Amino acid sequence: MSGAHRRWSLSVAVRLLLLSLLTLSLPVGLSSCGAKVGKAGGANKGLVGRWESVDRSQGAIGNTMEMTADNKVYYTVGAMVDGKYTVAGDQLTVALGDSAANKEQSRVTGFRVQGDTLTIIPTGEGRQQALVRSGKRAKGTPVAGTWTYRHPAGASAYEAYAPAGGFHFRLPMQTIEGTYTVTADSVELRLAEAPARKAAFRIENGILTLTDTEGRAGHYTPADAVLSPDCSRAAPPPPEMMAPPTDAPPDAPPAEGSPPAEQPGGGQ
Repeated sequence: MSGAHRRWSLSVAVRLLLLSLLTLSLPVGLSSCGAKVGKAGGANKGLVGRWESVDRSQGAIGNTMEMTADNKVYYTVGAMVDGKYTVAGDQLTVALGDSAANKEQSRVTGFRVQGDTLTIIPTGEGRQQALVRSGKRAKGTPVAGTWTYRHPAGASAYEAYAPAGGFHFRLPMQTIEGTYTVTADSVELRLAEAPARKAAFRIENGILTLTDTEGRAGHYTPADAVLSPDCSRAAPPPPEMMAPPTDAPPDAPPAEGSPPAEQPGGGQ
């Protein structure tokens, strides 16, 4: 991974890990959304699909809300960065930010696609980074589609390259499950370990606007079709290690046939 790419990922990850402690407060109750959108009308009023927040923090923290036809909702907090990319031969250029304001960051690397593996090849120092395909193949450029790798923060990160040149970085870190109910022009979310939240909503020109009871509005767009479903949910945390039996003496010797205990510091 190149130095510039690592800086993008780690800077948003640090802020994200801090923010994850506060996710259950859900200040707007519905402050994110986006993917295929359901047809207008019907019991769910066109809300079915994956929605992504338009407004994000300075640390690129946003959220995704996936709403299903059976009234389940998956609310995911994560790092979300968008930009553009170009391919010229075996060179891949990714640009983020605002070039007009001279705040654009660019990453220029070589690349190689072999089957379902995309290898990013730094132009200078740095090791190569292998990404594995996530979801279906996409037509268009050689890199079109979604690719995933293990992020230094410990979660699965995703890079998605749309056929038309759009680039998306996603690092889902925490998903909260719940249900939702639509009544007239309002929607109520009931997420685990959080009070129910209600907001008025409208969908105009593909933009979903949610306004909570205090008048705060959030705007959401459908997730780009190139983003695989895995981008919208954080992987569940690993199960906790099994505790030792309560009646076992603290310094009991290992059972017969058990492997020897590891030495501190990796000693032999």
